[in-house]
Amino acid sequence: MIVDEQGFVRKYTLIYTLIISFILLSPLYLYVDYRINLQEIKKEMELKSIQSHIINAMERFGNHPDETFKFPKFADSASGLYQQDFKPVYTQISSALPSFMTGYFKENLKGTLSQPCL
Repeated sequence: MIVDEQGFVRKYTLIYTLIISFILLSPLYLYVDYRINLQEIKKEMELKSIQSHIINAMERFGNHPDETFKFPKFADSASGLYQQDFKPVYTQISSALPSFMTGYFKENLKGTLSQPCL
């Protein structure tokens, strides 16, 4: 019986390398996925905080037509105030909104805004 030692070594080297790589890279993938999800949750909480800050500032201002309302600005978020017919009163948002639902929009990888998150 003739055994091809080179082929045998290459075959099992490849198999063991793939198995060890899978065993070592699986936890890394799970950790990276966990960190990405955690970062998205933190960003969502931050956006909800900004949203409530804007609403609270508008409620504190009340109905004073003779005074000027100073719309809160944030360094890493753009916000806007729209009329009921969706005409902007004040906006920092440079791109068109996909819909005019209340809440906030997240920017996807293409740079466009996704569906609102309430």
